[in-house]
Amino acid sequence: ILADARAKQADPLAAIQPKRIALYVGGPVAIVWLIAFLFTGWISKAIAGVLTIAFAVVLWYVWRRLQRTRKVVDIVRGADSAEARKDAIAKLETDFKKDDASAIMAKAQLQMQDDPREALRTLETVKLDKVMPQEADEVRVQRAMVHLMFGETENARELVDRVDIERHKDAKSRATVAAIIAEAWARSGQAKKAVELLDKLTIDKEL
Repeated sequence: ILADARAKQADPLAAIQPKRIALYVGGPVAIVWLIAFLFTGWISKAIAGVLTIAFAVVLWYVWRRLQRTRKVVDIVRGADSAEARKDAIAKLETDFKKDDASAIMAKAQLQMQDDPREALRTLETVKLDKVMPQEADEVRVQRAMVHLMFGETENARELVDRVDIERHKDAKSRATVAAIIAEAWARSGQAKKAVELLDKLTIDKEL
C-alpha cells in the first residue's frame, strides 16, 4: 500500500476546489439578495451588501491561495533530475515565505527522492496549529509515510491517528490518505481496522 501511495501523492490543488467554493458562496449570496428585495427600505440592502463584500473577501482569499499553489506546482513539475530538483528547491525557498505550507510540502516532495530524512525535517517545520486542518492532515500523512519507510511505526501511528479522513473529499487525495493510514494501522497490529477503512471508502470505485 505504501509504495502505491508514494506513486500518487495528493495533488497540491486538491485541497482547493474553486468551483465547489464558488457554488457554496454564490448560492447564499443570491438568497441573501432575494430576501433583501422582499423588504422595503435600505437596511436589508445594506446588510446584503456587507455580506456580499464578506463573501467576496473569502473568494479573493481562495483565489490568492489557488494562484500561489499553482505557482508551486509549476515550479515542481519540471524537476525531473537531481539538478532540476535542487533548482526548484532554491526557487521555492526564495519565492515563498518560510511558513508557506504549500511550498514546504512541495519542497519535501522534491527532497523525498534524494533524502527522505531531510524531507521529514522539512515537513516538521510546518506549524500544524497555524495551517488549515486539511493542510495539517496532509503534512501529518507525508510525515507518517516517511516514518513508515524507515520502519518507525509508532511515530507514523501517532500522526495518522490525528488525521480526519472526512476532510478529504477529492477521490485521489482521499485514497492516498487512506492508504497511508491503513498501512500505519496494519503495521501496528490493527489490520482489521485498516481493512475496514479501505472497504468503507471503496477506493477502487472512487478511482
